[in-house]
Amino acid sequence: FQIELTYFKNSITDLIVWNTGPNWKWTPQNIGRAKISGFENIWTIRAPQNTAYLKIAHTWMKAIDETSNSPNRGNPLIYRPKNKIDINAGFRYWIFHLNLNYRSVGKRRYFNYITYKYDYLNAYHLLSGNIGCYFSFSGFNIDAKLEAWNIMDKSIYIMDGYPIPGREFRLSFGIKY
Repeated sequence: FQIELTYFKNSITDLIVWNTGPNWKWTPQNIGRAKISGFENIWTIRAPQNTAYLKIAHTWMKAIDETSNSPNRGNPLIYRPKNKIDINAGFRYWIFHLNLNYRSVGKRRYFNYITYKYDYLNAYHLLSGNIGCYFSFSGFNIDAKLEAWNIMDKSIYIMDGYPIPGREFRLSFGIKY
């Protein structure tokens, strides 16, 4: 059983954030001064010989624009959620392994160039996983894995106007000598 607790606090001058403009092109924006602080805690439970594990991680973050004389002073920075949760579970038997990953990300503030007002993107929940095998042969370590991303095929926008792909499958092989 393992517990990790982290506190972070950053005061940043001239933070560059990327946002879409009225022509839907990404442009850098300078935030004169930003304060980003928060807590991260991770709880991990492992079975003997690492045959199974459960890892739960939660991040609470406060990311605020502190630029003097800015109309956004005191408001949240764009695309920075207050809460994020990751739950990972895995099992290993002989040369095979199976992992499931669940991610929950809270709502995020952004500037809507259609209404010319600040708005919020909805929170999203994403389930992914993989199954694979890992073995050695003649001095080579071989890893084969089938991954499934966005298993529930949800329509998710991490940034306004830019959805992530729907359900996606990947097959990968790795060889180390």
